[in-house]
Amino acid sequence: MHLISLFAIFPLVVSIPLFSQAVPSAYSGGGPAIVVGAGVSNYYTEMFPKHMEGVAVWADCNSHRGPFYLRGFGVEAEVRDLDSRQPTGNNLRLATLGGGPIWTWRRYRKFHPYGKFLIDYGSMAHIKSPGFPSWYTADKWVTGATGGGVEYRAWRNVWVRADYEYQFWRVDWFNTTSFLDPRGFTVGVSYDLKHIHAH
Repeated sequence: MHLISLFAIFPLVVSIPLFSQAVPSAYSGGGPAIVVGAGVSNYYTEMFPKHMEGVAVWADCNSHRGPFYLRGFGVEAEVRDLDSRQPTGNNLRLATLGGGPIWTWRRYRKFHPYGKFLIDYGSMAHIKSPGFPSWYTADKWVTGATGGGVEYRAWRNVWVRADYEYQFWRVDWFNTTSFLDPRGFTVGVSYDLKHIHAH
């Protein structure tokens, strides 16, 4: 299902250049850089199952103007959905939606290292694992995440991203507070809208 979802998203990302002729000239050249992308994730959850896979979608907006010490700063919005389907009936789904500041080092033309900090709305659902009552199916909390990675320019405006993220979940289960830290990698493709030029 995750691969199907990714293949459904990927054409939207890579088809953006097809619409470049309809983009007004005001959007070419200067202004903030807007990057959109999608990828697949593999996370260690500290729960059962220990490892989960899923899909992620993100959008970044970075500034190239202003004082030199502010260049590269921007914001990222991100959605991630991790899902597990176990034949034994132990199912778990973790989803996050949020955003926060990101800083990208653009000294090199081909490589862009970056770091980020996000505040997310986290959802845990479909829990049917040992130790959980049968009626307990979902919960939601405010979570945080820090991470970073590198983007490599594969072709023109197309970038390949390798991302690591460490999440902070403070969960309240049955009047008991627990701290979880799912973490993992995401590999995907981004498209940089900044360099679209009208024809």
